Amino acid sequence: MGHGAGGAGGAVRILTQGAASIGTGRLTVSAGAGGTSTCSRGRSADGSVGRIGVHAASVTGTSSPAFDTN
Repeated sequence: MGHGAGGAGGAVRILTQGAASIGTGRLTVSAGAGGTSTCSRGRSADGSVGRIGVHAASVTGTSSPAFDTN
């Protein structure tokens, strides 16, 4: 039997009128893992990583993948 590809990591959006402190490595949107087949045809592709948007007066911290401020 065939195998399904992994799902996307989703999306996170943070909105604040003030400053946003997201910490270091605490905000992550990972890709879903691809599946394997039952007939030895290998493994399907992983999904894509998600997106992180931070809309704030200022932002400190890091995320995976890197956040976008647009």
